[in-house]
Amino acid sequence: MSSAEMGILSDCSREERINFCRIVVHLIAADRKLTDEERVHLAALVWQAGLSLEEEDVKEMIENEISSPTPLEELVKGIDRHDMRRWLYRVLIEVSLADNHLAEEEENKLLEIARLFELDTEAARDLIRWTADSIELEKREAEIMARL
Repeated sequence: MSSAEMGILSDCSREERINFCRIVVHLIAADRKLTDEERVHLAALVWQAGLSLEEEDVKEMIENEISSPTPLEELVKGIDRHDMRRWLYRVLIEVSLADNHLAEEEENKLLEIARLFELDTEAARDLIRWTADSIELEKREAEIMARL
């Protein structure tokens, strides 16, 4: 997360930062699996949001969102700033690809979130594909660099 992106979160209340994390958990739990890669990504985002996995309310939120997901319409209420919506959408794509696999349930959730955020759905699809392609290119670069 860049410093500009961190600035978006630093303007948010604790409740808003917890809600940001709740949306992330909701998405990565869409396929009813929480992989090690997703856990690592989640832990980093929680920390970057100025929260800790050790805090009771954060732990409880994660457990509750995995066991009984909140309807997306409810989760995204109050996220009215367009820059926040675009940034959060980008983060959600990255998180959903943390395990190098985009489950159909995760993609459907991403497209539903794009609709709820009133984002251009074709651009949302393009960003999903672009992000997946970028991750593949980075892996390819690492493989090439290892051979040098």
